Amino acid sequence: MLRYQWTLASVALVVIGCGKSASEVTPDASSASTGAPPTASADDAAQAVADVAEANPDAGRTAAAPDAGQADIAAAPPRYFRGRIELPGEIVVGANVVITGDTGTIDIPLQQLTKAPIHDARADEREVSFGFTPPGAPAEVVVRFTAKKNDGDDGYSGEVDQLGTKLPLRLVPVASAEDFVAKRPQTPRPPFAYKTEQLALKVDGAELGCTLSLPEAEGARHPAVVMFTGSGPQDRDETIFEHKPFLVIAHALANAKVASLRCDDRGVGQSTGDPAAGHIGVFAADGLAMIRALGERPEIDAKKIGVLGHSEGGIVAAELLAQGEAAFGVLLAGPARSGREVSLKQNMDALIAQGVSPDKATVVEQAVDALFGAVADDAEPSVVEAKVAALAEAVVAARAPSEGGPPAAALTAEFMQLAKSPWLRSWVKSKPAETLARSKAPILALYGEKDTQVPGADHAAVLKQAFEKAKKEGGEVEVILGANHLFQAAKTGKFSEYEEIEETIQPSVLSRIVGWIEKQVAQ
Repeated sequence: MLRYQWTLASVALVVIGCGKSASEVTPDASSASTGAPPTASADDAAQAVADVAEANPDAGRTAAAPDAGQADIAAAPPRYFRGRIELPGEIVVGANVVITGDTGTIDIPLQQLTKAPIHDARADEREVSFGFTPPGAPAEVVVRFTAKKNDGDDGYSGEVDQLGTKLPLRLVPVASAEDFVAKRPQTPRPPFAYKTEQLALKVDGAELGCTLSLPEAEGARHPAVVMFTGSGPQDRDETIFEHKPFLVIAHALANAKVASLRCDDRGVGQSTGDPAAGHIGVFAADGLAMIRALGERPEIDAKKIGVLGHSEGGIVAAELLAQGEAAFGVLLAGPARSGREVSLKQNMDALIAQGVSPDKATVVEQAVDALFGAVADDAEPSVVEAKVAALAEAVVAARAPSEGGPPAAALTAEFMQLAKSPWLRSWVKSKPAETLARSKAPILALYGEKDTQVPGADHAAVLKQAFEKAKKEGGEVEVILGANHLFQAAKTGKFSEYEEIEETIQPSVLSRIVGWIEKQVAQ
């Protein structure tokens, strides 16, 4: 749920990232960062792929005169591989690869990269290898994938070499492209027993593309829920690894006669606007516009419009609840601790997972905290620049001599861009528990016991304490056993499991959400 991390992995896959922002790749993906440009969207990624293919279809390939064997290569049937790229901190990026002769394509679902061309490909019983020029990168920038056949199984193991940064790679052959499609049995399929309407809402500086799910009932005025996604530019269904949690929730609500409105984030899908300029205040303003738009509909009971937020979306929901703009609220893994505390914890965990000694990790985290303090205090640019430079030096010093990676100057440039982000300033200043405790509306806050991004027991305890201190009524806080950050039934709760689990959300959690909302609107 965190947009950026300031660890040794912060620039991993920097040139591969084209689509989801760094935030969603960090386990929000919320999330260790892949360093993807925070302004990129899914549409940007698709267009970049098309631009690269059109402008330089042979980018990075080695020119060679045709020979008698070329016809055989061209006629070779396609071979299909599912790939797993391992980032430090036990983060896994999936890839789907199709090789036909010496060319092919690669998909990276996490970053919404589809059918990007690859070149210099080879696939036989001994080795699979190819080059990949990321969309928008110069032709001479080539990410190399190389894997040798394993002894004892059908897979291939090797590495991804990205500008000197090497990451473990595993490729497994599959029969066809159909095997790339993940099983998501909970995703609703039409026909539906309710209406869906596509809306375009004008907000300050943007137009939001939205879906209204509306129960069928002539003359009835329905309660409604407005939904807010987690960190980073996301679509209205909060799609991640082909899971569509918000679509699943909207479907369940509509079948229970509760309407819902969900929108693409700014700069994503059918929504316009600059996602890089977004921050919690902007998201809350967009949310208020969504509530007001619903309230003007004759089919909606304006006095029974609530909010539902997942992860960082819980902070957005909290702002609206505290302002008295929503009749009730559901928070799914919404942080209770301050954004500053959450980021520091996530970064420390990531550093330790990467094998950094506790002493060196502490030095890095002290530098991160110093930077966060300067950002939260709206310090002068020169002060922020000094904190960024100190952080970059700390990260470089924490590396093993053999590890390699970007120099301090490159890290300074990247970290400076992140430090200037309006979102980061709003994030480190956020204090969700205090905000929620000011609300007079009933609130249901659910947390996952196995959530490794917003640890359930910890955040639940903080929120309960805030409610008790404020003597808040109608605040329910619950930790769901066995649930991860997406409220799937999980074994470890690690980010790498999200894609592997077929379930989008535990049915019991879905029932808990719907039942609680039904109770609130019946009063």
